Amino acid sequence: MLIEIVAPVFKCKEDEKIFFSRLQEINGFDCVIAKGAGWYLRLTDSVKQSSLIELEQICKMWCSEYKALEQ
Repeated sequence: MLIEIVAPVFKCKEDEKIFFSRLQEINGFDCVIAKGAGWYLRLTDSVKQSSLIELEQICKMWCSEYKALEQ
């Protein structure tokens, strides 16, 4: 599954590191790719609803939104 994360707001470098470490902890995490102002998160095929709920919470914390581009 490929997910676009739009323009998260980081307060400092440490905040950015925490954001990415939280993404890496999501069940089914594969990789994150930067492109322009957005980020693309790839999750494995075994993604569960709980993973998407966790992603939603992370995005809210960093004033961002996400949308699935492919499943």
